[in-house]
Amino acid sequence: MFIFILIGYLNDIWVYPLNHSTWIWIGGSKTVRHMGVYGEKGEMSGDYLPASRMNTLAAYDNSSRTVWLFGDYWYVLNKNKNYE
Repeated sequence: MFIFILIGYLNDIWVYPLNHSTWIWIGGSKTVRHMGVYGEKGEMSGDYLPASRMNTLAAYDNSSRTVWLFGDYWYVLNKNKNYE
């Protein structure tokens, strides 16, 4: 029996250009359950990060033929005969 153990939610941003056929990590924190870093409304900064999310969102950009992915969760797969 396989057991999936949830480690935590992520705030990763990935892009998949169809002509490259590989996922590229764009950004996000390097920790799980990130609380987010926000500024004032309308203020922009490369230091701001959205909080980790439980669900993944995806969008397809037809003009650049890319798939964008935000959020995810990190888990480990444990095969342990004690669970059978």
